[in-house]
Amino acid sequence: YVGAICGQAAAGTVVYNCFNNSPVKADSLAGGIVGYLTDSRVDSCVNAADVYAKKVAGGIVGDAANANVYVSMNAGDVSSNTRAGGIIATAKGNTEVSHCLAVGQVHGMELNGGIAAGVMDELFVR
Repeated sequence: YVGAICGQAAAGTVVYNCFNNSPVKADSLAGGIVGYLTDSRVDSCVNAADVYAKKVAGGIVGDAANANVYVSMNAGDVSSNTRAGGIIATAKGNTEVSHCLAVGQVHGMELNGGIAAGVMDELFVR
């Protein structure tokens, strides 16, 4: 897992008020802030850099499971040979995206989404 702030955030971790302006590049699971977010949340974060992964790239989070992304913004371009999402590439479990903005371009060879590219269970967008 590769993220500009942290590769993986789990077990109630709160990633708060972070800013990234460095490009993120990985083979798999890349996020502008967090690569893999599970049972945790990202709040008030901004990614202003491009994110690329061969497999699964998200502007804020690469892969999210039972997680929350609040009041965050992605301004970088997101690209992947598989899934690319402006905020989250893949959402699993009960994941919520609230008050987020994605303005960068999204390029995925298999799945694309301005907010999320792939939703495996429930995704709540507000």
